[in-house]
Amino acid sequence: MGEQPNTTTLHLKEDLEGRIANLAMAPSYANTLIPLFEAVMNSIHAVQDRFGDTWPKKGRINVTVIEDSDGNPQSFTIEDNGIGLTERNFDSFRTYDSRAKIKKGGKGVGRLTWLKVFESVRVSSIFEEGSARKERRFNFVLNNQAAFQDYALNEFNGADEIRTFIELKNLRDGYRSRCPKKLETIAYRIAAHFLPFLIGDQAPTIIISNSAESFNLSSFVSNNMFEPKSETFEIEGIGKFSIKHLLLNKALIDTGAEHTVYLAAHDRIVTSHGINNQTGLDTPISHGEVQTYYVGITSSEYLDENVTQERNNFDIEKETYKAITKASEEAAKIYLKAQIDLLIEAKAKTIDRVVTNFPRYAYLVRDRSEFAKKLPLNRKTEEDIYREMSVYDYRASKEIKSDLHDLVIADNDPAASQEFKVKLDEVMVRIGEQEKASLAEYVSKRKLIIDLLESRLGYEDKESKKLYREEAIHRVICPLRVSSGDIEYGNHNLWLIDDRLAYYDFWASDKSIRSFIQTSEAKERPDLILFQGSHLLRREGTNQPVVIVEFKRPAREDYTEEENPVKQIYDYIRELREKKITNNEGALITEIGPDTPFFCYLVCDITPKLKALLEDYGIVQALPGGRGYFGYNDTRRAYLEVLQYSELVRDARLRHEAFFKELGIN
Repeated sequence: MGEQPNTTTLHLKEDLEGRIANLAMAPSYANTLIPLFEAVMNSIHAVQDRFGDTWPKKGRINVTVIEDSDGNPQSFTIEDNGIGLTERNFDSFRTYDSRAKIKKGGKGVGRLTWLKVFESVRVSSIFEEGSARKERRFNFVLNNQAAFQDYALNEFNGADEIRTFIELKNLRDGYRSRCPKKLETIAYRIAAHFLPFLIGDQAPTIIISNSAESFNLSSFVSNNMFEPKSETFEIEGIGKFSIKHLLLNKALIDTGAEHTVYLAAHDRIVTSHGINNQTGLDTPISHGEVQTYYVGITSSEYLDENVTQERNNFDIEKETYKAITKASEEAAKIYLKAQIDLLIEAKAKTIDRVVTNFPRYAYLVRDRSEFAKKLPLNRKTEEDIYREMSVYDYRASKEIKSDLHDLVIADNDPAASQEFKVKLDEVMVRIGEQEKASLAEYVSKRKLIIDLLESRLGYEDKESKKLYREEAIHRVICPLRVSSGDIEYGNHNLWLIDDRLAYYDFWASDKSIRSFIQTSEAKERPDLILFQGSHLLRREGTNQPVVIVEFKRPAREDYTEEENPVKQIYDYIRELREKKITNNEGALITEIGPDTPFFCYLVCDITPKLKALLEDYGIVQALPGGRGYFGYNDTRRAYLEVLQYSELVRDARLRHEAFFKELGIN
């Protein structure tokens, strides 16, 4: 036989410093208290092991915050009357990733987080081993060669009861500044983390204190918890889940809190998921005189089995996690139905306001409450609802277009003639609804413009009885100092004067004559001048008319010969006659010849002084309905209408009255 090979058994080397460095616990507000949570959880396990089912009644856990000279948390002590660091428990303590507490959710890394966040840990434990009582003491530090320092194990003959004392000493740099300062805040964080333990009928006694005050966490929570309810639900392919609902006093919630669903493993909260958007509830819920936030705690064996070692997340697929949170949200919505129904009722009123302001979408909303239920619950403001309506309108238009395309194809199929007629009637009804809604919005906007114009005919300052100037009226009808090339088509309200004016392609508002006539040096600025595009004012055998509009201040009396508005208009005509009109780029718009007619509008209040001036120019023919006067100057080839402001408003209302009535616009 040949010589046997020389073999040696090797073990992996331990690297405490590397192991802790790899823990995913960067300094943050959330991570700083994880070591404290781990220590409290160890204490809960210890009292459970010692007292069994009676542990909530017999167990005691005391957490003390030790502050520095500035009053900021520096260290923590955790003391319990649990089973203590027996040989079995100490062996588990010394073992990386110990499986000793696997059934309770222990991952064997909790005490490693202590050294991640704190400089060192002092441990003292009195426990029973058989019939003997012993004390184990040591310092736990971040040192690969000597993690356990000043270790001692002795027989204990003192009077002290069984207990374990742990001091998490000196927060490391980075974590200290991220530790909550107030004891009440730390108490809330512990309560929130162990909420499944604290909301039961028999909650354990956990006291947190500093040199000035203390809190009993079970009382802290139970006194501020309302309407608890538990139920179960099942997710296909994943399993059964239970969820505990309750309302928690706002006082226990940090700033910026929201209604929340928590996912828990082994009765410990692991992740949180805000549900404000999903429920539409973004303010506290009133419970009598107390303001509360909803809390839902979802748990299951599946979550127990898939929590990460740091217990700050779950090792499950993203879609699975979403399915669990989604199912939890739906359960929360059922619990919160009364509050959500009130929200929908308020939303229906908001929808009514949106439809009133934007009748374009009225055809979408036959029943306000039913439409409110269709909208996402977090769409509550007028702007939110307007956006949602625009999406519905877009989809409806797209569907109509698609159906019309299908009808064109079906029209070539004789066998489908009856079905075609039915479908065509249905599509035409939908088109009619959309068109009527579009007209309603168009007419509604016109009514607002008429109302605005009428308001400008009154006092700008009621105390001083100062009237608006003509510029304020001008701006309602058309922006100042612009031409048609400067703004989008339709961004004026020339229809207030005459609907035919809206069809002119080129116009200028309060622009100097020389800005559109290259050969002119005139600085005068006609209020409005329109040159080309509309054929509605043209008469057979005439050129395209030029339109001039001039505004005067309401109730004006101080007209002089130099400020005679009729002479002013005729002077404009003299300057414009036989000129070439160009746009901003110098391109030719039109030429004004010797026979080009002018249609002129003087918009004003017809005071006695002005009426006398009109008589001097022969402008004395009354317009129908008493709207004003008109006259024709053959020399200037100019037709002039003088329109009274009040009659301009009245006429605009009369022209739209039938639409207002038919569409229900008040």
